[in-house]
Amino acid sequence: KGASEDPCAGADAALEGAWGDARRAEVEGAMRAVGVPFAERSVGATVARLDDYAASLGDAYRTACEATHVQHTQSEALLDRRRACLDRRRLALRLLGDELMRADAEVVENAAAAAQSLPSLVACEGALEAPVPPAEDAEAVDAARRAIEGARAKRRAGRVDEAVDAAAEAWTDARRIGWAPVVAEAALVRGEALHARGDFEGAEEALREAALGAVRGGDGELLVEAATRLVDVAGVRRSRPAEGRVWGDLAGATLGRLGPRPMAEAALASERARLASAEGRRDAALEEARRAVELVERHRGAESLALAGPLAQLGDTLAKMRDFHGAVEPLERLDALLEAELDPSHPDRIAAQVRLAGAWVGAGRREEARERIDAARARAVEVLPADHPVRARALMKRGDILAMTGHPAEAIPEYEQALEAVRAAYGEEHTEYARGLLNMAGSHARLGQTDEAVRIWREALALRERLLGEAHPDLAIVLQNIGSVEVERGRASEVLGELERAWRIRHESPASAQARADVDYWYGRALYEAGVDRRRGREMVVEAQRVSEEGGYAHPARDMREWLAGHP
Repeated sequence: KGASEDPCAGADAALEGAWGDARRAEVEGAMRAVGVPFAERSVGATVARLDDYAASLGDAYRTACEATHVQHTQSEALLDRRRACLDRRRLALRLLGDELMRADAEVVENAAAAAQSLPSLVACEGALEAPVPPAEDAEAVDAARRAIEGARAKRRAGRVDEAVDAAAEAWTDARRIGWAPVVAEAALVRGEALHARGDFEGAEEALREAALGAVRGGDGELLVEAATRLVDVAGVRRSRPAEGRVWGDLAGATLGRLGPRPMAEAALASERARLASAEGRRDAALEEARRAVELVERHRGAESLALAGPLAQLGDTLAKMRDFHGAVEPLERLDALLEAELDPSHPDRIAAQVRLAGAWVGAGRREEARERIDAARARAVEVLPADHPVRARALMKRGDILAMTGHPAEAIPEYEQALEAVRAAYGEEHTEYARGLLNMAGSHARLGQTDEAVRIWREALALRERLLGEAHPDLAIVLQNIGSVEVERGRASEVLGELERAWRIRHESPASAQARADVDYWYGRALYEAGVDRRRGREMVVEAQRVSEEGGYAHPARDMREWLAGHP
């Protein structure tokens, strides 16, 4: 047949208005006009991904059409469902383009990642069973879905506050319509936006509504998205790990029924890794983090920017296990990947340099680490605004590295500047501010300024209690630090209550074996040295020393062994 008789010729026009030469030029012009130093390379990375996505979307429209009109292997009804699915992807592409065409510095920063996060086309390939709204609600449902996708586009572009407001409005409209599937869709995008803003209580409520609505409506794709986010929100952010594991199992089982969804599987693996790491399940965390990298690599390629998040998480997971040598490889890969795609002044590049410096210093490459963190800090101060989180992170990490390399006196003013940056980025009532206080107090302790160290630790403790509650796992390290300093000063009886509290938190909350061994050591010492229960105290230290030896933690094990030798 001639080209004019091609029954799917119209498929080539499916992307009109969503992406093409004119919109590409508008996006490029708007992003460049912002004037940030990293704009040019961000434009290149963003547009390349949008071009690829649009090409794949066009191919998907034609493939769907040919299955019905050329191969005759698909019904007209299934073709309509596949087109409807692809139409939602086209809408997501168009609306992201709209956000990019009114770019500001934050949008330019997030643009490449936003382009990578456009929804997968895989879900549009199978035998879809999407529910169809009642005829009388069809127009209102279409309008609600446009609003939902608009809110999601704002979140992808980094306009979080706008996304929260738009998602709330879409959710209200969806509830007014009353058709359950679109209510669940609106609840999901509302939960995503609240999660991005850090409102985890609100996010959990919305995501639960989305997940339950998806179950009722038989929408597996939506259920996977909601349940995957709940692994983090319920399991990590809200400190209910058992519940997080249940959501992860539900998402995994649903994916097994849907068939291969590599990017959704990678997202789930990342969240499971984060949860396992928070619980101290090191082997499980590492397995899931590696799986996320492998899935993205297989589906998107070894040079895809979509690998940035999984590589960062793998490096962070290994570093949290104190396997700094292992962390170096994925973080060097991350650094090289971003170097190929983004300008050196891009915040993601600076953040990657900060991560790598932390891994290098832990691996004993101190000189390289100092050079890298000094350069990252200088660039962050030069190009990023005073309230940018990455600027705060660079200052904080430089303080950490100074402290770790034997320069606590230099670290203290660096921490003071970092706290100013954290205050500008987040405000004082924030967990990052508490972390800065915690680390700065450690430098005072190293200098023998124990009164000042304890004062600052108590400030950090009070802040974490206000933000997280009185039983949160993050309180344990602060209580332990206060207790350890006072025990060393011969004041064991004065901090028994605080060390007992740290011990209970560690043993009743997710924690690694070594974290529990450390608190056992200090609480055991306090019990012994205060004369409260010497037998139990010494037994706790003996067990802590055994765990430390078996786990390969040589320095804590040596300290415990020396204390035991002097306290029969």
